[in-house]
Amino acid sequence: MREAFDLRVRKDREALAKFLPTIDNYTFTISRRDFIEALSSLSLFLREPEWLIYQYGTLGPIPAGKSKLVFSISRACELGIWLRDLSRFRDFDKLTAGFSNPTQFEDSCFETKVAHWFSTLPAIRDIMFSPSYLVNGKIKNPDFDVNGICGSLTVECKRPHHYVQQAFQKFNNAVAEFQAAMKKRQWPDHLRLEIEMIGNIRESLQTLTQNTIDIALKTSKKWIKRFSYKDTVRGFVVKRNSLFRLTNVKVHTDIMIIGDKATGLLNPEFTLLRVGTNRLDALQRKSIGSRIADALHQLPKDRNCIIFVGGVPYRITEPACKDRLSDKAYSHVRAFGAWDDELKFVYRRRDRAFIRSLFGI
Repeated sequence: MREAFDLRVRKDREALAKFLPTIDNYTFTISRRDFIEALSSLSLFLREPEWLIYQYGTLGPIPAGKSKLVFSISRACELGIWLRDLSRFRDFDKLTAGFSNPTQFEDSCFETKVAHWFSTLPAIRDIMFSPSYLVNGKIKNPDFDVNGICGSLTVECKRPHHYVQQAFQKFNNAVAEFQAAMKKRQWPDHLRLEIEMIGNIRESLQTLTQNTIDIALKTSKKWIKRFSYKDTVRGFVVKRNSLFRLTNVKVHTDIMIIGDKATGLLNPEFTLLRVGTNRLDALQRKSIGSRIADALHQLPKDRNCIIFVGGVPYRITEPACKDRLSDKAYSHVRAFGAWDDELKFVYRRRDRAFIRSLFGI
């Protein structure tokens, strides 16, 4: 919607709530009262940030280092509810302090998500944020401690480095530019373009995409439909009713043609553009390995500990965690929590009873 709502202000929160249950095509399942309270809590605990303005379907942009983030209204409500529920625990202000650091905003969101999940477990009685421990002669502050009927546990939460997040954003930007260049060059409706990013972009993104589309259009008139552009892109031009040629990429985005038929997922007939890459997997593996090592250095060796990893596909997180469980340096880490679309645990067989008693799994 075009109207701007300053969610730091009570009357604007109430005005936006009048559109419930559906706001900008998102249907809420929470009550009007909970909706208003969630946004109020978000404003209160984050100290009325300037980005808390809702317009055109998003909040933000939120400063995050060299880049900026946008927040959906549903995610804002979710974060507000988490913060409200966690505010009763010790040293809660140390959790919210992380949101004031632009480069740590997403990390703080993940820590909040994990802490709130712990708070809902029947076995957990208390949480203390940013406890202090002496680790290898230095004072360290892990994310939080949890205490419950099974004893106490120290938790550290990690996401990929910021440069990996930027790499994903650059990939998404490239997809959008390819789509725009295809539209500008009047791409034939009966053809599909499949592109794999294989090297670093050494020119402007606009130049890359426009030159690639020009080469692809020339290729479409040849018998062999395969092409490449410098050492950056390679691809195929095929008829839309044919099978996908680009099937060996780990990360890809499909641009679908939406008509009056049900397209289904990954349907080549309705796909005009597929852009993929295997380069992001290598970045994620490298980043998450170093982030797990960073987490280890935060954790006291004389306590039961767990490391949560978020924002990375399970196919990458699982082997990284399994390798470290056989390392003596991680003997006090009882499990890894791998949180992508859903939460999964990686742990040693001998720790199974401990994990079941704590998490009920």
